[in-house]
Amino acid sequence: MTTIYYETLPVAHLTFDGEWTLDYDPGWEARRTAFPVSLTMPLRSGPVGTAKLLPWLANLLPETHLA
Repeated sequence: MTTIYYETLPVAHLTFDGEWTLDYDPGWEARRTAFPVSLTMPLRSGPVGTAKLLPWLANLLPETHLA
């Protein structure tokens, strides 16, 4: 499991168990100032599956062909 942070606050947990999933941290969801990591993955209870997660992760990678 990999935890995603905003400053020092845990936002979500990324796990792989045959498939990638992202679960928002309950403490993050409870914050009044919480925001989603992507508009395609709104704050809600329950995991975000591979179909929505992989395009978001791929977009975080550098585009080396442009360098």
